[in-house]
Amino acid sequence: MKLDSNFIAFCKQSIALEQRMAKQAGKRLNEAMRNNIQDINVLDRIADQLLDTMSGLSGAGERTYMKYIKYLGTFNPQAAKENKRCL
Repeated sequence: MKLDSNFIAFCKQSIALEQRMAKQAGKRLNEAMRNNIQDINVLDRIADQLLDTMSGLSGAGERTYMKYIKYLGTFNPQAAKENKRCL
C-alpha cells in the first residue's frame, strides 16, 4: 500500500511544527525559572504546553520538565509532588 504524497508531506509538516512548539515551550519554561517566576498558574500553563508536545523532544523536554518540578519544589513542595505523580 502506497501512501499519498500529500499525506506524507502533511505528516512531515505536522511533526516539524510540533518540534518547534516543544522547543519554544522549553525555552519559555527555562526563562520563567531563570527569572524566578513563582506564579504556579503561569508556570503550569507553560509546562502543560511542553507536556503536550513531549513526544517530539528526544529527552530534552523531559529534562526541562524534571528541572521544572525540582524548581517548583523549592517554593511549593506539594505542587511539585502532584506534578511528578501525574507523569
